[in-house]
Amino acid sequence: MIEERSLNASQKNTINLSPVKLTLEKPAGWETIHDDEEVYSFDNPNDPDSGSVGIVFFPHPYKITPVSLVTMLKEYFPLMEVKKIKKARLNKTPAFYISFSNENIFHERYYIPADNFAIQISYGRGVDDKDEKLIVDIINSIKVESKAVEQKTEYSDSFFFI
Repeated sequence: MIEERSLNASQKNTINLSPVKLTLEKPAGWETIHDDEEVYSFDNPNDPDSGSVGIVFFPHPYKITPVSLVTMLKEYFPLMEVKKIKKARLNKTPAFYISFSNENIFHERYYIPADNFAIQISYGRGVDDKDEKLIVDIINSIKVESKAVEQKTEYSDSFFFI
């Protein structure tokens, strides 16, 4: 028997990383782990086979494009091979979806441009994709209050000019 899981008994979580505010709904019983200032994860500590959602705030002080995302990711995954990259929307919030492989491990992520950050949303659906619907619901509940960064094309410094 497949257990249907939903966000009916959910909890709202708000992450404030000035000047960005991110809210999401997670199921009751799931915990929030705040690994460091810019890293959060959500999962069910009572079920080792459950799915999970991870959120990381990467400093990204220029306009996010597919090229800038791949450049940023190659710093962490030098052998990455991009499978797909496209514009997406998460609960009316503009984002980018990217899937890639690195050393035979497949990754799927969303990136939301917000002020001076690229907010990374990574996820796992659980063993045998058992929490797929639940993970989709969590991701679709994400709301970001921020403004997108305007790309800077002029900088001045007493030692450096562009």
